Parts: sequence; C-alpha cells; structure tokens
Amino acid sequence: EWIVTAVFVRALEERGLTEERLGPREVDPGNAATASEQLDAAIEAVARTSAGAAVLGQRWSPPCGISLSASGAAALVGLFRARDGKDRPLVRLADEGDRVWALLYQELSPSSTETSTLIATPDFIGDLTLDLSLSAAMSEWGHGGVRVLDPACGIGDFLTKAFSRFCGAGLSPLAALERVHGVDLSPVATRIARARLVLSFAERARASRLEDLPPLPLSVAIGDALLGGRSDRASGGADQGSSEAESILARRYEVVVGEPPFARARDEVSRRRYRELYSSASGSIELGAL
Repeated sequence: EWIVTAVFVRALEERGLTEERLGPREVDPGNAATASEQLDAAIEAVARTSAGAAVLGQRWSPPCGISLSASGAAALVGLFRARDGKDRPLVRLADEGDRVWALLYQELSPSSTETSTLIATPDFIGDLTLDLSLSAAMSEWGHGGVRVLDPACGIGDFLTKAFSRFCGAGLSPLAALERVHGVDLSPVATRIARARLVLSFAERARASRLEDLPPLPLSVAIGDALLGGRSDRASGGADQGSSEAESILARRYEVVVGEPPFARARDEVSRRRYRELYSSASGSIELGAL
C-alpha cells in the first residue's frame, strides 16, 4: 500500500492539487533519508485534508504498521524524479490515464489475477453495461432517484464511470458521489477505488487545491458481498468484516452492476460459509455463479 499511497499523492501533485514534493527536482541522489522525509511529509500533508483522509485515513500511519526503509523511499521517490534524455519527467501518471491503476495493482499483486481475478474492465464493456442499466434507470426514474451499487467493485471502474454519468446528467459532483457505492474484499483495491473517486471529483469540481474540497461521502468499503459485508478470510475464521460494508449492502439500490469474480473460493472458511448460505454452493464453488 506504500506504492499505491505514493502514486495517489503524486497524481494529486501532477494536477496541482497539493504542493509538489515528489516530482522532478534537484536532489542529492545519495541522500536516502531526505527522500524518506519528503515522502512522509507529502503523505501527511494529503492526509491532513478531508479529501485526502477519505483515502488515507484521518490519522495517517504506515500500512499494516510497516515503515518504508530509507532505501525503499529513495527508490520510490527516485522513480517520480527520473528524467529522460530530453530532461522530461520519465514517469507521468497523467499520460497513462486510468489505465495506470489497473497496471499498478496487477503488478503489485500478481496473485490477484488468480485469487481475485482482477482484470480491468474494458471501456466498451463498462460503457455498454451502464447504457443498459444506469442510463436506462435514469431515463425511467430520473437521475435524482437512482443509486448504484457494485458489490465487487475492485479498483472502481464501474464506480468512476457511474459518477461521470451522474455528473453528465446534471447532478453536482457532490450529489453524484452520494449515488455510487461499492464493496470489495481487497483493501488495496478499495483504496485505489477511493483514490480514483477523489481524483474524479476534484476534476469535476474544478478544484484548484485539495484542501478546498468539502468532506467527501465516499461509500466504498472492504467486505465480502456474498457474506453481507463480512469477511472470514482470516486465520481462525474470525470475522474481519466492515460495518461500513454491511451498511452499504443493507440499503436498496435501483442499479446493481459489476464484473463478478470468475474464480473459485480458495479458503475453507469462506467455502463453509458459502455452503451455509447458498444452496448452489457445491463442489469447487464458482463465485461468479452464486
């Protein structure tokens, strides 16, 4: 999550929403401690804003309590500061667009494609799905009476598209954000989804600084939608569920969209719970069929 957090902060910097601390500048490449201090300062500055806290938490602390080494910080910051032969930034997140988030997650967690089947939803599939669901619902009931849920939201492909459609239909960015909701098992994926929604909101709101954004009603939480928001994928089978995810899933929605996880339940704790709840949960338990 250190890399996801740093990429989020750098994306904010590229958009001019926060002070430039991680971008290209003259630094002593051998001073790893300086890079570490600058990375911490950049993250803490974002976490002090209400919008940044919606992604990083109100009180920033290292992911899983694990601090990044000085050499790790130097390598990470050095990536953002590297220049090509024409003295241009070697890495510009804006050049990759939303694609950077899928690439980032899949590179950080190669096993995700096996355990969670995370594959970025192609734009044409996402657009077609929302044409047949969200757009149809808004045509029938009006945009003010429609809410969207993605119960396996991953990194937020459908959520960001739905947000943009609500804005395009005339809703304010704040009202549009209140109408998109998501749940996913992966803490890293949900953090990316929240980060993408903050960036999309800032763009739609034409914000000039991150601290100018109001508290954002981000409704994206960690949980297993098949278990009502709880998650038993932990040693000993103890519930690691999110009350926020349970609250999200307890509401009623006019539109439910998503790309189901076409994978098998791999851990015995989850398989046992699925069998208790679903008569169709037999054999190897294909999650997409439940």
